[in-house]
Amino acid sequence: MPIKRKKSALLYWPLASASENICAEMRRESAEHKYKIAGQLALLQSLTWPSDLPTIALNSSLFGNFSVNFNDWSGMFLALRAIVIAGASFAAYRIIFVGNS
Repeated sequence: MPIKRKKSALLYWPLASASENICAEMRRESAEHKYKIAGQLALLQSLTWPSDLPTIALNSSLFGNFSVNFNDWSGMFLALRAIVIAGASFAAYRIIFVGNS
């Protein structure tokens, strides 16, 4: 009497092994990403920020030497930023809610 083999187990065995390999690879990559994220967070915690803003020197043959001290001009840059944000918000409102009329 011949031995009966399960066809389903033999047919799907390579697929099951491939899917197990894929799952194992995905678990390994997930663990690597966790370690990378932890390393990036540690790097962010070790960053130090300067207490003063920079001074940039601009040299031109037409206008001469000019330097911008961002500590002195920080209030003006803040106001300019607020005006740009307000203008962009108004333009977005017009585009979204009013349209072409």
